[in-house]
Amino acid sequence: MTFSEKHLQPHVFFGQLTFEEYCSNIPEFYFKKEVPNDVIRNFEVVEKLLALSYYEYKLIDEAYAKAIHTFEMSMNIRLRDFNPKTRNQTFKPLISRLTNLNLFDTDLQTLKHLEFMRNHYSHPQRHSYGGIMV
Repeated sequence: MTFSEKHLQPHVFFGQLTFEEYCSNIPEFYFKKEVPNDVIRNFEVVEKLLALSYYEYKLIDEAYAKAIHTFEMSMNIRLRDFNPKTRNQTFKPLISRLTNLNLFDTDLQTLKHLEFMRNHYSHPQRHSYGGIMV
């Protein structure tokens, strides 16, 4: 068996779609011009992981975790815009502080869900994949 045969076959969940059809369902990420390049580059990796999940659906979870961790990184960067001496903080305090500054376009319930997912990926209780179910 070649490496291509081993690693580059569509996962059974997606075998009815071509790679092009599958990738056409990956959402495009849009960023304001003020977004730091580190955040944009991390989301380029997220997009590639989502594309490669055509071959290994478990990469969907890796893409989701990367996106959430990048969101946390971007919140720390943004908080330092308002308070340069602020040290890196964890997700929950960041949500609270940035909400108090009225910097989110989304509701608090969505942010709390992201916090739950961040903790799930950062401190897993067991080995599991949401993959296609997510």
